[in-house]
Amino acid sequence: MLFRSHDAQTASEEALQQDDACLSSIHPDRALTLRTRAYVNLSLGNWLEANQELEKAIAIENRILPFVLSISSRSTRLGYVHSIGETLDAYIACTLTQPSASIGSLTKACAWISCRKALWFEACAGFGESSVLERYPELTDSIRRFFQLSRQIGAKFLTGPTTDNLSSFQEMLDNWCVQWENSQIGRAHV
Repeated sequence: MLFRSHDAQTASEEALQQDDACLSSIHPDRALTLRTRAYVNLSLGNWLEANQELEKAIAIENRILPFVLSISSRSTRLGYVHSIGETLDAYIACTLTQPSASIGSLTKACAWISCRKALWFEACAGFGESSVLERYPELTDSIRRFFQLSRQIGAKFLTGPTTDNLSSFQEMLDNWCVQWENSQIGRAHV
């Protein structure tokens, strides 16, 4: 069994190298690779490494989350939140079963339990563009641009680079994210 775990560790390292070559540093598939690496580390008893891999995966998923939640397809939102839920479940399980878990990490794991529930609610409800437009009609153009950018960024994050090379893909995403953060609505959101 240990031999297979070491093979899995080698395979997961190779997968992460492939992610580095083909995907942006915050692509959802990279988070999935990190989660897989965490499972391998857990099977080898490497609690700390597993926890670190899961924290990296959560950071990636949280960075993409506002954009994905703005996508109009409910099934896409729910699928992404389901993936985040799996990462959070793994983090919680890793932390709660870790022999030397600190109070800080246990507190963080408990906070993720609440976060997971809120994410499901948010994914089911979706961003309320129409309700925001009704409430702030004077900001109609800014609100529409904000939501359009959010959907655009979310879709691009999920599809990843296609015919673009990785650097132009990342540059385009960075540009859109700057526009999103600099928008009147984005500044309020961030």
